[in-house]
Amino acid sequence: MSYVRQYDNRVGITYIYEIIEETNIEANQKKKHRKLIGKVDPETGEIIPTGKRGRSSTGKKAKFPLPPETNENYEIMYKDAIVQLHKSQESILDLSREVNELRSKYERIRSWLEQGNQIMK
Repeated sequence: MSYVRQYDNRVGITYIYEIIEETNIEANQKKKHRKLIGKVDPETGEIIPTGKRGRSSTGKKAKFPLPPETNENYEIMYKDAIVQLHKSQESILDLSREVNELRSKYERIRSWLEQGNQIMK
C-alpha cells in the first residue's frame, strides 16, 4: 500500500490518494485502485480528510501528519527499481535460452517425423 500526491491545477489543491494493489494469481494480472484520502493543507502540510467518512459531524477538520518528501525516499525507490530491472533481465535471458532449446528440440522432432513419412510412402 502506498500513497500518491496529485496536484490539481484547476483549483490549486494537492490531493492524497491511497494506492491499493490487487493480484489475480490465476490470470497473472495486477490491478491498482486509487482511493481518495484527503487534501493537503498548504499552510501546515497536513492531510485534511474529504468525503462523507472524513468529515466530522461538528464541522471540525481532522488533521493527520503527512510524511515529508525527501530525496532519500527517491534514492531507495531508484535502487529498488534497478534491482528489479536486473532480475527481470536475468529472467528474460533464462526464458530466451529455454525458448531456443525448445525450438531445437522441435526441429529435431519435425525432421524425424518427416523422415518417417518419407519411409512410409
